[in-house]
Amino acid sequence: MVKCIRIDRSSSFATIRFNLDELRILADSVGYMADKHQVNLLSLTPDKEERAKITEYIRIMKNLGRISKSLL
Repeated sequence: MVKCIRIDRSSSFATIRFNLDELRILADSVGYMADKHQVNLLSLTPDKEERAKITEYIRIMKNLGRISKSLL
């Protein structure tokens, strides 16, 4: 179960507690989104907004993966 521990509205941060399996599922989901956008970029003329989305998805996926690996 995902539980929100703390929200800091002034700095736009939230601290969320996941179990390890949920974290892996979330990382996989972000990876699937990144893959989907990469396929779209290959079939269409990519614009800056699409490139920014894929970059952000990949960054999030890598960070979630690092967190997951550090917990093992």
